[in-house]
Amino acid sequence: MKFIIKCQTKSGSSFLLPAHGKGGSRATINNDSPSASEKIFLSEKIFLFCSPLGERKRWAGFLPVRAEIVAQKKFALRSVIAIFLIMLAALNSYGAENSASSYNGPTGLINIPSGNVLDKNEQTVSLHRYQIKYTYGVFSILEIGFKTSLEDVTTLENLSKNFTFNIKGQLLGEDKHFLNLSIGAESSNFYLAINKSLKELNNTNIYIGTGTSRFNYFFAGIASPIDSIFRLMFEYDGDDFNAGVRLLFSPQINFDIYLLGLKKMFKIPYLNDIINNNIVFGISYSEYFNIDLRGIF
Repeated sequence: MKFIIKCQTKSGSSFLLPAHGKGGSRATINNDSPSASEKIFLSEKIFLFCSPLGERKRWAGFLPVRAEIVAQKKFALRSVIAIFLIMLAALNSYGAENSASSYNGPTGLINIPSGNVLDKNEQTVSLHRYQIKYTYGVFSILEIGFKTSLEDVTTLENLSKNFTFNIKGQLLGEDKHFLNLSIGAESSNFYLAINKSLKELNNTNIYIGTGTSRFNYFFAGIASPIDSIFRLMFEYDGDDFNAGVRLLFSPQINFDIYLLGLKKMFKIPYLNDIINNNIVFGISYSEYFNIDLRGIF
């Protein structure tokens, strides 16, 4: 089967596209069964080279525009890394493994909050995919924080529109009571969260709670240590099931690998879409922020 690129102008006259831009030979592909890539190649060449001169010039401008988009995405990724490193440099001293941020910001499991809160002056900065989060313990019973997404951000105006805030206050602490109990809000989602560490089951943590909007009035989860470093996590966030592994590199650093939306993931036919949409890597870093102002005033 032989393909011939035949072009037609607005006036109705037709001509054969020359090979290599000169001469009278025809541009053909000698293939009885052209591949998909060859068909795409032909369609692109017909579109770009067989249109009138003015159209060719207009669509040729698509190439530098596409290059600019790629450059903007690389700039956004570099910005994520730079901001993350700057925030890490601003932190100071000690931390705890219960300080890891959840996917949406508050301290918690994968995509659900916990009954824990940060200690006084403890702070956590975390990065999951393009989401960067910062949480600060105002008192030992209260934490506040923000989350923003840097995906496809090209201006500061776009960045400001992505900001959401969260707050969580602890009513009961496991150190003095039977369990951890907190109430909080992330954006327009309000919740009550409980978690309990079962020492008789190798310090396995169980989580349960209720909340509005995305929580659909019920969420629950479990986290079980394999050893001193690895912790398996499984949860229901009110909409779907999530699973993951948390690696405790140190009391300050946690590394997360998530599978978000297991029910939806099993319906996705392409592995590339699963990798892009359902697999999340993240890191959390916790420190205490101690400032001594006695020598200033």
